[in-house]
Amino acid sequence: MRRYGCVLIAFVVASSAFAVDAPVDTIAKTVLAKAGIGVGVCEMPRAGDGKLATSLARAGVTLVDGLAADAKAAEAARAPAADAGVLGTRVMIETGVPSALPLADWLADLVVVPDATDANLKEVLPAEVRRVLAPYRGVAVVGNPGGGKSGLTKTALETWVREIGGSVEINEDASGLWAVIRNPP
Repeated sequence: MRRYGCVLIAFVVASSAFAVDAPVDTIAKTVLAKAGIGVGVCEMPRAGDGKLATSLARAGVTLVDGLAADAKAAEAARAPAADAGVLGTRVMIETGVPSALPLADWLADLVVVPDATDANLKEVLPAEVRRVLAPYRGVAVVGNPGGGKSGLTKTALETWVREIGGSVEINEDASGLWAVIRNPP
């Protein structure tokens, strides 16, 4: 049986989550560059408006599985992928909550939470992220392109990251405030 790596993007995304200056393609490239991988399965605990999921698929991610709070939000998040011709093949949006990720244990290569704030970061459970991240290759990229201006503090991010374990690098630069967590063997 052939196994494919997975990319999990765990992000708490509201429809207006990317109301920052960076275009969504730039955010996707930033996330993938920080992760150091660009293929596999990507899980987004909140798909938001679906634009980032579609951008990640266009950037080479094999499969992006995003979660939306309800059927109406899921339908809206599917629109960009449908317009790009990748819905159902490279992008799937389903209903669910960020506290219960639908992936099997150790399946995801990458977990990304690109719209984290101090308040919504708590909705993505560190234990769930750790459960789905693959040993050796699993990476979580958690942060916000708006950095501290978006309501995400370095202190809250450090506290959240400590619960996952693994090797952690937190940096704030022109691309925002991000934590990159690598899952150990």
